[in-house]
Amino acid sequence: MPEIKEITDEFLKKGYINDEEWLKDFIKSEERKGKGPKAIGAKLYSKGFPRETIESALLMTEPQEAIQTALKKELKKGKDKPKIIGALVRKGYSWDDINLITDML
Repeated sequence: MPEIKEITDEFLKKGYINDEEWLKDFIKSEERKGKGPKAIGAKLYSKGFPRETIESALLMTEPQEAIQTALKKELKKGKDKPKIIGALVRKGYSWDDINLITDML
């Protein structure tokens, strides 16, 4: 399939295919959904990205902003503090991030 290779190379050269931009957009999209770094990393891994790429991409995350979004969503559901903490863990946030934000509850 040399034709596919040629087309792919041409698209890369012209900037039509840009994994770095796609990663940035994907991470921002997941953060808007309230997902944490661990959940985002797991999703990227399931899509076939190598661990090194995922680790460097996760340096672009803004967990404090995303966790506040997730916290607001959970508060709207009327959950109490233990249930909110459980939901944040399932969304992929670290205990450090959760402790910072839930101390304000």
